[in-house]
Amino acid sequence: MDTQRSSTAYQANRTGLGTQNIALGASTKMHSLAILSPRLFTAHGTALYIEPGSRELRHDKRGDGHGCARIVLEGRHGRIVVYDGPNAFDPIACQTTHCRAIDRTGSQPIDQTMFEIVRLDNGWVALKSGDAYLTALPDGHVTLTQTTCSSWESFILADPVPPQEYNYDTLAASGHTLSISCIETRGRKYIDRAARAVERTAALLRTDIVYWFSNSSFPFSIPGTEIRHIRVAVFADFIEDINNICLRLMPNLVETDFNLIVQDHAFAVNPQAWDPLFLNYDYIGAPFCGLWSGGPYWCGPIIGNGGFSLRSRKLYDALLKEQLTWNIEDWIPYEDRLRLFAYYVTNQKGQKCLGEDIVISIAARKLLETRYGVRFCPPELAGKFSLFEDHPFTNYWLGRSFGFHGEQVAEKYGIVL
Repeated sequence: MDTQRSSTAYQANRTGLGTQNIALGASTKMHSLAILSPRLFTAHGTALYIEPGSRELRHDKRGDGHGCARIVLEGRHGRIVVYDGPNAFDPIACQTTHCRAIDRTGSQPIDQTMFEIVRLDNGWVALKSGDAYLTALPDGHVTLTQTTCSSWESFILADPVPPQEYNYDTLAASGHTLSISCIETRGRKYIDRAARAVERTAALLRTDIVYWFSNSSFPFSIPGTEIRHIRVAVFADFIEDINNICLRLMPNLVETDFNLIVQDHAFAVNPQAWDPLFLNYDYIGAPFCGLWSGGPYWCGPIIGNGGFSLRSRKLYDALLKEQLTWNIEDWIPYEDRLRLFAYYVTNQKGQKCLGEDIVISIAARKLLETRYGVRFCPPELAGKFSLFEDHPFTNYWLGRSFGFHGEQVAEKYGIVL
């Protein structure tokens, strides 16, 4: 867990509903976001795209990426753009009779429709602007007319093309409950950034509860999600305080089957990368690519980084029973390599300590596996869940994983921190 690593801002320019004026300079800044954003598919197996000539947004059975529509997500809201090449994307404005790509060659601000993302059953969403929903009509046109939802107002956010029998929200289908935990005790700008990270993650994956560990209240509400404020003091010793929360307090409070750790610089970005196999494991974090094992017990990078991580209730029950220590001297007899600089941190007193994620995934891993049956995700699948470093092992999923951690890879996801 590393809430101190990022000292720069997570800037997601969240605005209200309806049509927004976007300066052209800002639209070019959105380019890196657009090319990494999910495409839009309807419940009837069609894809949204721009029709050449008329420049209208339409939908049909097109399976290629030429002129495809993507949605740039900003928390629980999003803007539709049409991506048409490595350096070309056009914003979309919607009216009651049609939706059309906007000419971005002029010097004046452009009007682009901002949508609220309304979560429906099984991972489907509706896109709402004002009182109207985006509608994919049977004749192929796309309009902003209906005030109620049917299958023609239902969309899936995905890339590549989802299979015909697609059930996106495998978490909901599995019957498991999910919560988000976020810890932030710094100033207002950090509070706001962390809250936006929580909001953005909750928009991409059904969330039952948010556990907000902070000295300040959660600054806004998330419809359909309970916010539980656990008041904690401003940290006096970062290592001691963060370890106490993650290894003691959080396991004691979390009630859901799975708990997702989110930070202001570590959150979900690509919903299409969510994999139901994640639910087979009790701990998933980005691979520590620089920390390879020396024998058969771990084959590959060690799992994993706690900044953006998924933890099960089973793991939390084991942590409560063991009351694990993070004093490095308590673990040296079992893991001599923990003496190496890459494994430990130093607290305010100058004492060598282990971060809570190193305690779980390295120091106590064998204990948790053998005594409690805790399952650690293999590094290859963990890379699909989250990444926090650029490494040959991570090349395939870098920029495409479900979430990320840290400013060192943020730009690969089109995120400005």
